[in-house]
Amino acid sequence: MNKSFVGILAIICSVMVSLSILGGFYILSESSKKQESVVSSVNSDTTKEVMNEQELASYLGLTTSNIEDILKQDASIKQQTGGGVFDTYQFLPYFQTASGQKIFYKEEVNNWLSYQTKRIKS
Repeated sequence: MNKSFVGILAIICSVMVSLSILGGFYILSESSKKQESVVSSVNSDTTKEVMNEQELASYLGLTTSNIEDILKQDASIKQQTGGGVFDTYQFLPYFQTASGQKIFYKEEVNNWLSYQTKRIKS
């Protein structure tokens, strides 16, 4: 190969690697910003003590379909284990009205979050 061609190829490769590294740093910084916004959205509504599914989703920075998925997974685990004894905050706590609406108490949701965070760290 021609020496000048090899030199140009080396420069092009160096530029591509540098751009890839910079792009990675940019992606990491953007993901940390998103995590910070989720944390701030969790702490934004401090006055409401009782929430419905939509309000809970907003409080946690999730979608209602995320909440439904969590509840379905909890129900599936309960069914598989025959409704035995569970850790208090293993499942997202709620009260279901006669009409089927789920009511979430903020303090219980915060306890559930704390339990889930500790469980993940262990």
